[in-house]
Amino acid sequence: AVAVDNVAAASGLSKPTLYRHFDSKEMLVAAYLEQRHDRLTADLRAAIEAAPPERRPVAVIDSLCASILEPGFTGCAFVRAYAENQRDLETGERLRRRKQVLVETIAQACRDAGAGRPDELAAQLALIVEGATTMAYATGKRRQAVDAARAVAAAVLREAGLGVER
Repeated sequence: AVAVDNVAAASGLSKPTLYRHFDSKEMLVAAYLEQRHDRLTADLRAAIEAAPPERRPVAVIDSLCASILEPGFTGCAFVRAYAENQRDLETGERLRRRKQVLVETIAQACRDAGAGRPDELAAQLALIVEGATTMAYATGKRRQAVDAARAVAAAVLREAGLGVER
């Protein structure tokens, strides 16, 4: 919903310069989403790999919850971009791909930890984090959303036989 004039002003570029790099606002949004996807995926994978295998599902929750508490948190950029223009099929595909990669990354962490039904557990953990992200953005109560997500995730992990003490 930000005007191109505002993007140009914030970037220190003129509108013609901005349009030399991006043919349209949609292309600028697409480039932003691709860069964000790559960074978020790399950050999550690094957090997972830094943890011992049995703690990797907890590392997922810790990493994703930490992002909710970062200054400048504005919810999920992919959901917001798609909500602004639901007719943009490419943005919808980017949203689906982002969420698919998220669940696949969580599933691998669950497999590393020896979880039975890692895909099912990954779907549950992703849902917990997505709910926390939405609630934190919608209510502004980021700490409350993170605390609730961590509590629910701990219960789900205990149920799955992966109860790792914090």
